[in-house]
Amino acid sequence: MEENEFNLENNDEYCWIKGNSENSPEQQDLEYEKIKKKYPNKKIGLDLFSQIFSPVIYEDFSKYSIVKINYLHQNNLIFKSCRFKGLLIFEYISSSAIIFENCIFLDILEIQIGKIENNKSNNGDLSIKFDKNISSKDIKLIINSDSKIVLEMQQINLFDSIISCSSINIQNSDCKILNSAFYGSIINENSNIEFIPKIQNNICSQLSVGGMASVKFDNSTIENLVCSQGAKSIEFSNTTITNSTFNGEITDKAIFNNVTFKNPPEIGDIKFKNCNVEFRDVKFLDTHSPQAIAGFRALNKACRDANYHHGEIFFHGLELEGIGKNLTWKKDDFIEKLISEGYKKFANYGRNLLNPLLHLSTILILVFVINFVLMINNNDSLISSKHKSIDLNKELLINYNDNSYNIKSINSFGKDWLNQTCKSWFINLKITFKNSIGPLQLALPKQFISDNEIECYHHKANFFIDSLNFIHAVISYAIWFVWFFMIRARFRL
Repeated sequence: MEENEFNLENNDEYCWIKGNSENSPEQQDLEYEKIKKKYPNKKIGLDLFSQIFSPVIYEDFSKYSIVKINYLHQNNLIFKSCRFKGLLIFEYISSSAIIFENCIFLDILEIQIGKIENNKSNNGDLSIKFDKNISSKDIKLIINSDSKIVLEMQQINLFDSIISCSSINIQNSDCKILNSAFYGSIINENSNIEFIPKIQNNICSQLSVGGMASVKFDNSTIENLVCSQGAKSIEFSNTTITNSTFNGEITDKAIFNNVTFKNPPEIGDIKFKNCNVEFRDVKFLDTHSPQAIAGFRALNKACRDANYHHGEIFFHGLELEGIGKNLTWKKDDFIEKLISEGYKKFANYGRNLLNPLLHLSTILILVFVINFVLMINNNDSLISSKHKSIDLNKELLINYNDNSYNIKSINSFGKDWLNQTCKSWFINLKITFKNSIGPLQLALPKQFISDNEIECYHHKANFFIDSLNFIHAVISYAIWFVWFFMIRARFRL
């Protein structure tokens, strides 16, 4: 075979074998051996400068330091059971997808994507898929294009990558991303992605999101995510995040929907430029560490500056919850701890408008039942003293044995007991209701509780009943006071 069949190009660093689809892998291997013997100290590259047929099966590209491919075919470019190592360059791509199936990556594989013909496939301009790879090593992916990229990765480490495109959609992936930067819109769907920091020279560099990037994650698990220079927009839905950092200005929107933070995010000088901000069903598994409390305080300020009142209340409540968990029942913290626990119990730190009303109703019923039982016991004592000549059990027994009934005495006792019980019920209901509505009792009519009922109450009450009603009134006023302030804060009245 003549050397010029492969159009050998020789320079100081590389020897290039320029082939085309007509050259078989066996011919390329023979030529490689000849070049290697002739130039043992030079790197050998393969330049497939014309169309190649797809799929490419069982080819060993790992011996070449660089493989350049100009692919001018409109169908998918598929590599099956091929071996790779070094640099793989796609100078011109007009296919819908580049697919690596059952391929072996012997070392770090750097893939550079050049010009992409916008052929408008279903999901984007180009789909890059790593599927069922036998030996997956780190891959360095470099894309600089205005096109839309769809990326699917299974058991792949994306390493030192720089992806700049109009949008990259990461789908159906189970992968690790190390020390990489994304510029443009990032959409992540149905993926489990772990962003891992790479430490070099004691400098930890992580995934970075460009200042004009739009980031979207849906149904994902994310670890070690850093948005340190702000972003155009960020959207997270049904996502679990571990080890994250947010800093800088979010210019368009920030949406967090059903997001769980396994540990508190590092929050720097974060800003939401406009009011397009939403935190809904967001859970923080750590709410009491110093990092968590500081982050809630920073997010509270960011929401306040963006006039996002719901977020302001939400993060202020989380901050108070974290502080409350760190308080103790010792002398120095006792009063603050007591107030914190009360605020948590009755209002969930200002985050639940219904909670105070439910507790008011519960306390009303509880106090009413206790008061009523105590007043009934007092009724029995008063009635027994009035009818002290009657011992019902004895009276019934004697009169039964004598075959006669003292009906008049028993009826008098029963009517008196029933009358006093009904009075106690109505008076107790009015008093507990009045105590429960706190400051709203100003709207009640002046004779809501008559003088006779007040006199009757004092006649039947004792120190314990009076004390219980006083405490009930104080607690009710406090709950109403907190509730009014919650309404004012929530609706900016």
